[in-house]
Amino acid sequence: MLVGDSIVRKQWESLVCLVEAVIPSDKKLVSSNGPSITFHIMDFPASIEFTWAPLLVELKDEENKKVLHLDSIGENAKYWLGVDVLMFDSAHWWWTHSGKWTL
Repeated sequence: MLVGDSIVRKQWESLVCLVEAVIPSDKKLVSSNGPSITFHIMDFPASIEFTWAPLLVELKDEENKKVLHLDSIGENAKYWLGVDVLMFDSAHWWWTHSGKWTL
């Protein structure tokens, strides 16, 4: 499973393109569930998943402002349970010219 932002999504799409080219059309399937997209390979117990989570931690609306909970990943982590290989990336959001991140 790949977890992250739009850059990671493009990496997922590239990986799926490489794999799906050698799989017959009737042996592959793409499904989605919330922020997750999964490419299923029907003849094997294998899939390639992507989950949209640019922050990895939780960002919640509290009292008309956004609060970043650095000690909590529960909302996103429920999509990661049971995977064999997990790749995170969120660096894209932290490297700006101003040095600040705006919500």
